[in-house]
Amino acid sequence: MAVQDPSGPAVGPPCVAIERLDDVYLNLLWSPIKAFEFGAEAMWGERTDQNGQDGDATRIQVSARYYLD
Repeated sequence: MAVQDPSGPAVGPPCVAIERLDDVYLNLLWSPIKAFEFGAEAMWGERTDQNGQDGDATRIQVSARYYLD
């Protein structure tokens, strides 16, 4: 996020309006036995700004949980 003061010079990068934003999430959970749970999530996203610049991102994360009860 950029903060700009109209009475002084701009601070930070200029604000850019997003023209299009697409993202997809996939989330899987698996519990082979009652005390354990495993999970994985994959994310992909793509963004296009009004000034024509674009970019994409990919993220993968995993988790494991052990229940103590």
